[in-house]
Amino acid sequence: MNQKSKQGYSHRCLAVWALACVVFVTFIGLRPTWIGRVETAPLKVLDSPKGHDGGRNFREHYDVLVVGAGPAGAVFADLAARVLNQTVLVLDERDHIGGRYFDSGLDKELFLAKSGLELFHTNEERTWRYWHRHGKLTARGDFRVTAHYADTFVPFPVNKDSIRLLNNTRNLTGSKTAFPEVLLRSYIKKRWGISQEELDPALLKRLQARSNWDDRYYPDDRYQGIPSDGYNKWFQAAFAHPKITVMTSTSYFGLPSSTSAGRIIYTRPMDTYFHQKQTIGAESVTERLRYRAVRASASFSPFKPAVAQPGAIVSYPEELDSPYTFCTDYSQFWPGLTNRAAKVYCQTYSDTTGDHDRVELVPSKTNKQLWEHYERLAAQETASHNVHFVGLFHEDVAGVVSHALKRFDSIFGPTQPPTPRVADIAKASSVFSVNIVVSVYRDNLAWMTGTCLSLKQAMPDIRVHFIVYSKHPQNTLDKANQLVQGCNATAEVIQLPNVGREGHTWLVYMLTRELDFADANVFLQGGHESKNDVVVTAVKAIQDILFKAGETQASSKANRETDIQDYEGKCPLPHTSVELVDVKTYGSNRLHFLALNVLASGWPYSRESFQKLLHAEYCEWVRTGVDPDCTFDQCSQSYKSFRGEHVVTDAGLRRALARHRTLLTKIYSGLRSSSTPLSGHALERLWLTLFNGVVTSATCKSSKMISLKLH
Repeated sequence: MNQKSKQGYSHRCLAVWALACVVFVTFIGLRPTWIGRVETAPLKVLDSPKGHDGGRNFREHYDVLVVGAGPAGAVFADLAARVLNQTVLVLDERDHIGGRYFDSGLDKELFLAKSGLELFHTNEERTWRYWHRHGKLTARGDFRVTAHYADTFVPFPVNKDSIRLLNNTRNLTGSKTAFPEVLLRSYIKKRWGISQEELDPALLKRLQARSNWDDRYYPDDRYQGIPSDGYNKWFQAAFAHPKITVMTSTSYFGLPSSTSAGRIIYTRPMDTYFHQKQTIGAESVTERLRYRAVRASASFSPFKPAVAQPGAIVSYPEELDSPYTFCTDYSQFWPGLTNRAAKVYCQTYSDTTGDHDRVELVPSKTNKQLWEHYERLAAQETASHNVHFVGLFHEDVAGVVSHALKRFDSIFGPTQPPTPRVADIAKASSVFSVNIVVSVYRDNLAWMTGTCLSLKQAMPDIRVHFIVYSKHPQNTLDKANQLVQGCNATAEVIQLPNVGREGHTWLVYMLTRELDFADANVFLQGGHESKNDVVVTAVKAIQDILFKAGETQASSKANRETDIQDYEGKCPLPHTSVELVDVKTYGSNRLHFLALNVLASGWPYSRESFQKLLHAEYCEWVRTGVDPDCTFDQCSQSYKSFRGEHVVTDAGLRRALARHRTLLTKIYSGLRSSSTPLSGHALERLWLTLFNGVVTSATCKSSKMISLKLH
């Protein structure tokens, strides 16, 4: 074949290929997608049929026809096929299963649903166990949300800390309106597009400010987690059964009249059903229900700041503050993403007017009345056509699953789903846990072995995890694992820029690892200034007194019941030098923070100029973020932590973050951008004040100080 013939042959091949692509898009790509047995990701699409009656795996009659391939549809299809042995046809107008929980699949480690990060939370054991039939949930502790309002980070929903912080802001700005009330009005308007007066009274009552320090977003839910492998795999497993046929890109109203089913389960918005039919009985449908929809947008930060936002989830209730309602830092939910080249953030937008995925009914009084009207129409349709409406459109996936399980029982009769196929159902650990947070540059970390062995010898059953924040590339994960492998501990190494001394490092942990806080969190420098026996004494005191009394994370009381008392500025002041603490006299709350070294007062520096600068920096932080009434003399004479090393409980860390998150974020930003060690030295002295308030020798006599000793 000559050169011209070869070129002509190539051109003809390209033309044939282009024509084939056009034919595929025209006659196949735009037709409904039929899915038989869903087995693996990505979904295996079967050949499109020439007509409805000639489709592969398609029959004219099904025991159950499910409209909607979201969580409710998956529950009905799964139980009908696996428990009742019935044939099921599942339809969805979308081009995928999973509804708004469909994962966009950014990569194998990161799962981003269409509507943003979807948290699984419930107080029902049945719902929790049912989900584990087809996938695993990773327990991440109690979810918390921080609100950014009036340039202040506050716990949300509003609690006692929020009120204090917002009222301080009001006093500084001279506003005459109580900021907690303004925040609530802004939140309602931005989220649902209605005024506080229009909101359903039952929901408004739940949004009112709390009378305690509880900062959990879902305080009544025992089970909270995120899908370990995303939502897609769960839906694929739920629909993977020989008796289940799934067809996407297909409307229920487009099925041929020859298709029949014993029961029809409609999981889509109830009003859409009636608006696609002209009239039902004597009543005509004229008004649509109003829903809140969401859309999510992922953004990548190539510069990977260690702290981009001071919390895993930050709410933005002010309209002018940002266009989105929530921003989520994904690295805080999946710690394995910490050392990635870029960080991923997800902004979630509320929309009550667009055509995005509808999440929940707008909880207005008018909407509630209209819903009752549709319920009457639904009852008529169920009686006349055996169509059952099960879509309530909760905001969360667990609520949808819970409602679907109950509706399945009411329609088909009580059933007991088979035992979960996933053996290791995630549960909150009851083992006392210790995180040792280390800030290191070129220090020799050989001491990690001795510290770990000392802790294990004193408390054999504890779980120890080292988090090494390295500011030099010589510190690798392999080296860290070698140092702790002999004491049955684990380790991770996270690289940070060499700025801000150890205070910068510890702030990174506090602001980005809330979901990983342990019962006892030990903050140490790379040189390990504190002796092992002092560390063991502090940790053992927390275990013996707080953990056994149910006041730390794993024992759940601190997270499940009330809160830690507000002990700012109260005597006695904890430190570790003289005698065993008398808890009956002084109370156990003093033990939530233990400074491993305490400086009585003053500044241990010979250079007077440096002392003055340090004093000014320290006092500015105290006056702006801790105690605005504190004088410079009181700041100078207050007790301070020496070298900064300390031990603090999970609950103690959360209380400090609730009170001082704005200040800590400001300090972190300064340390990250400054090359001077001044702020780092000042922060070393500030830790005790942040956790315990301003305490001076004049207000706390040394005889009343709590101390610890080995015993």
